[in-house]
Amino acid sequence: MNRFVTITAALASLIGCAQHQRPRPASVRLPPTERAVDAGSLTRDASLEAQVEPQVETQTSVDFPMDPESVSLGATLRTWVADAATDTGRPLVLLRMTAPEHAYSDQMMTEAAVRDERSGAAVILRLFVQSPPFLSMQWRRAEVHRDSIARAVAIRAVEDWLNDRPELVAVSRQQLQGAAVLWTLSTAQSTTVCAAETPPHGPIIESCWTEREPIATVPFDAIEYEYGRRNHLRVAYSLRDSGRRVRVRIDEQGRASRAEARAPRGAFGPARSVATIAQPAITALAFVEATIDPRTDQRVVHFSTETERTSCVHTDRWRCEPVASALATNAVL
Repeated sequence: MNRFVTITAALASLIGCAQHQRPRPASVRLPPTERAVDAGSLTRDASLEAQVEPQVETQTSVDFPMDPESVSLGATLRTWVADAATDTGRPLVLLRMTAPEHAYSDQMMTEAAVRDERSGAAVILRLFVQSPPFLSMQWRRAEVHRDSIARAVAIRAVEDWLNDRPELVAVSRQQLQGAAVLWTLSTAQSTTVCAAETPPHGPIIESCWTEREPIATVPFDAIEYEYGRRNHLRVAYSLRDSGRRVRVRIDEQGRASRAEARAPRGAFGPARSVATIAQPAITALAFVEATIDPRTDQRVVHFSTETERTSCVHTDRWRCEPVASALATNAVL
């Protein structure tokens, strides 16, 4: 009996202990957003953010937007600016651009600021572009805007270009019918004349030779491309000082023959071969029209593009007027 009581009491004691002991709750880990934050570290992070944020904002949102289309277009614009720098012989840098916006049809528009590092002059250009099938490819630009960067830079660089060549007393460059171009470089001794045309069918024909004096402004049809068994160019112009008329024939190999009429209405003499010369590099001049002012004896040249113009006069050195913009899309910064 005593033994039974002893066992019963022991069991009761164990049951009571089990009722009074509760299991420890499992530890719950707070999610990262709910963790306690050290106030000191928060202050340090905020100060770093305050130092970095303005610079990031200036480089991305303002100068160069960072959305995928803008990044892709920005890479293409830098290529175009590099090409324009090579073509004009000027050090250029892309300062900033806007995100492309839909303009019309499949065309998009962006405004790009380009600076000439030599002169410090900058220009804002509105460019119409077409997005590529894949953003890793180059964008395309409207044909009318193909040389717009080079033209805007070139017309602002003509004063430097002229003064880098102190022997020049006059220059001219005229885009004629078709794809014909006639340009001249005049010194006190002689004038280099160059004619060229790139027809849609047939070979490119071009050549350069010298005249004793500058040539006068020529009409739109001064160069004629003649097709046949032997394609050739015919060039007609007058000499500015003497008024004599000149005809030059250029064959596919660039060989030239020249005939001259001594009187304004006189007959042309026999054509004779003339010595041709290597084409001089004209860089910036290749992107502007340059015409000599026929109304004055001063050495005045008018330079123009489709949208801008300036005039330069030669005395002890070349001095050009500020570039005047014909459209609001191109504005000097």
